[in-house]
Amino acid sequence: MGLGLASWRDGLEVSGTMSTGYINPDFASVTPYPGQPGIVHASIVGDGKVLAIFIEDAQPGDIYQFEYTVTTKGSIPVKFDLDVASSDPSLTVVNTLPRNVLQFGEIVTGDLSIEVGGNVEELTDYGFHIDLYFSQWNMVD
Repeated sequence: MGLGLASWRDGLEVSGTMSTGYINPDFASVTPYPGQPGIVHASIVGDGKVLAIFIEDAQPGDIYQFEYTVTTKGSIPVKFDLDVASSDPSLTVVNTLPRNVLQFGEIVTGDLSIEVGGNVEELTDYGFHIDLYFSQWNMVD
C-alpha cells in the first residue's frame, strides 16, 4: 500500500496591477495681444496650473487682452474651471472659453480681457493670477 498526501486550499488567489488612468491638465500657452497700452507680462507658473499676469503703467479705461490654451496629457477626460484671483477690485476680468471638458491630447483656446476701472490713478501697476481647477469630467459637483 502506498501512502498519499494531498494539500488542498479553499479559495483562489490572484495577483496583479490595475490602473485607471490619470488626470493632468495644464496651461500650454499664454500670449498678450499685440499693441496694448502699458507693459504686460504673462507667464505660466505652479506646475502649469497658474497664469501669472502683471500689468505696468495701467491707466483708467485701458483694456488688456490675452489668449491662452489649456491641454491635457492625462488619460482621463477632465472638466476644468478658472478662478481669477484679482489683487484689485477696480479690475474687471472677463474669461471667454468655448468649452471646459477635454479628452486626452485635446487643446482648448480661451480669451482673457482685463479692463481697468475709471476710478484708479494713472500709471498704476497690477498683478494677479488665474488658477486652473479640474476634476474627472463625469464627477458630480
